[in-house]
Amino acid sequence: MSISAELNTLLKSIDYPAHKSDLVREAVRDRINESELARLQGMMPRSYSGRYDVIRELKLQRTLQSPMVAPFVPAMD
Repeated sequence: MSISAELNTLLKSIDYPAHKSDLVREAVRDRINESELARLQGMMPRSYSGRYDVIRELKLQRTLQSPMVAPFVPAMD
């Protein structure tokens, strides 16, 4: 999972620990693009210890939102 340069710059500028609400507030203040803002808004409402903690949460968020593919089950005749 990658993050945009814009989001990476924002995450580097944050004073940690930071709560999700702090991250969202700063993203709005910096006028970050809507898709990145939505990713931050979709995170768990908790305190994050650093940039890598946020990135890990965003990766988990994306994994949980990925559609599940049903396993192949052969037909029984």
